[in-house]
Amino acid sequence: MVVPAALLFLSVSVILFNNPIYSLISLILVFFNMFIVLLSIKVEFLAMIFLIIYIGAISILFLFVIMMFNLKDLHRIKKPETFYYSIY
Repeated sequence: MVVPAALLFLSVSVILFNNPIYSLISLILVFFNMFIVLLSIKVEFLAMIFLIIYIGAISILFLFVIMMFNLKDLHRIKKPETFYYSIY
């Protein structure tokens, strides 16, 4: 019961964090929790593929892309007072 609750919390935190590094860390933890869920339902091959491809490759690629951004310039940009969310 703890793993699905953590999976839901971390999935929401990927979207809500303002800092892209924190968002990426929570995305990696979401992938790791999915790995645990897949292991618990006895799908070992899919769990290992998930671990190698998503955590090993895609998350590291996202990390390199975030590192290439100049994050100091992002803090100088003034954020709008209100946020409008569109739901489609």
